[in-house]
Amino acid sequence: MIRARIRRRKGAFTLDLELEAPPGVTAVCGPSGSGKTTLLNVLLGLEPLDAGEVRWNGQVLEQRPGGIRTPPEGRRFGAVFQEGLLFPHLTVEGNVRFALPRRPSPEQEGRAADWMRRLGLEPLRRRRPATLSGGERQRVAIARAMAAAPRALFLDEPLNGLDARLKLETLLALRRVRRDLEGPVLYVTHQPAEVLAVADRVIRLAGGQVAWQGEPARILSEARGPGSDEPSNFLEATVERRLGAGQVEMAWGEHRLHVQLEEAAPGERHTLVIRPSDVILGVGEPGRVSARNRLRLTVRSMVPAGERVWVRLEAPDPFLALITAEAARDLALAPGREVTALVKSLAPGTAGR
Repeated sequence: MIRARIRRRKGAFTLDLELEAPPGVTAVCGPSGSGKTTLLNVLLGLEPLDAGEVRWNGQVLEQRPGGIRTPPEGRRFGAVFQEGLLFPHLTVEGNVRFALPRRPSPEQEGRAADWMRRLGLEPLRRRRPATLSGGERQRVAIARAMAAAPRALFLDEPLNGLDARLKLETLLALRRVRRDLEGPVLYVTHQPAEVLAVADRVIRLAGGQVAWQGEPARILSEARGPGSDEPSNFLEATVERRLGAGQVEMAWGEHRLHVQLEEAAPGERHTLVIRPSDVILGVGEPGRVSARNRLRLTVRSMVPAGERVWVRLEAPDPFLALITAEAARDLALAPGREVTALVKSLAPGTAGR
C-alpha cells in the first residue's frame, strides 16, 4: 500500500494532492500538464517533495519537513517508461538480467527466466533492442522491471506510439503482471480503453489536483459516445478440445466458451475480442436461446451514456456490456446483482494467438 501527501512545485505548476494506492492497478488519468508524470517521479524518488510524505506499508520513505528521503534504489519500486529505456548494447536476455544483482541467487535467476517465458521473450533472447518492434521492447522493459521483484510497479504511458496489434500484445502482458504482482501498480494513461482493460480503480488529475477517483467505468462518462471508439473486451482463453464443425471449447478462468476457430489445437492460447454491444444480459436462467456462450457474472458498476448504460462485470479480466437504459431498468440492475451474459457466436476473425 502506498500512501502519500504530495506538494511539488515546478515553475508555475504545483502538484498538490493526497494519494492512496492499494494492491491492484490504479490508473492515473488526466490531460497533458495535469501532473501525471510528475506524480510518478515523486513516488519513485526521481524528484524531491517540497512538502508532504510518501509511505510504503506505513514506513516513511520521504518526509518534508523532516529530512527523510529514501533514494530511488532503496524504495524498490519498478518503472516502465514510454520509451522502454533499454540498453542498446545488451541482448534481450542481458537487459532483463541487468535487474539482478552481480551474483544472483538461483531464485533470482529463475525469476528472470520465468518473466521472459511469461512475456514470450525466450525466442528473442539473443536479439538486441534495435531489431525489436515497439511492443517487443516494452515487453522486455516489463520483464526487466518484474525480474527485480519490485514492491510496486509504475507505468508511464507504456502503449503510446504502438499500433493496434502491439498495443494488444503489451496490454495482455500487463494483465499477467496485474494478476501476479502482489503490490500496487500505477498506470499513467489518457486512453479510456487502456483504463478499462487493466485498471481496478482510477484517479483523474486536473491542474495538479485530484479531480475525482473511483470505478474505471466512470471514465466512460468523459469519453465520446459509443461507436467507432467503443472499447473492446479482450479475453485470454485456452483451447481445451475440438467440438467439430470448426468449433473449439475454450477455457476463460472457470468459464467455457464455444468459438469458431479453425485448426486450433488443445493447449493453444488465443485472445478473443468481444464488443460490449454484442453482450446480452439477463437475470436468472435464460430460456431456449441460440447463443451458446453463457457466463454467470456479477455487476460491478454502471455508467449511464444517454439512452444506454455501460455495465462493468466481475470476471477473470475486465468485462464490459453495453445495453439500453430501458433494459437496465427492466432487469433492475445494480452493483452486486448476478446476471447471465450471453455472447454471440465468436467468428474466426475475433481470435488470435
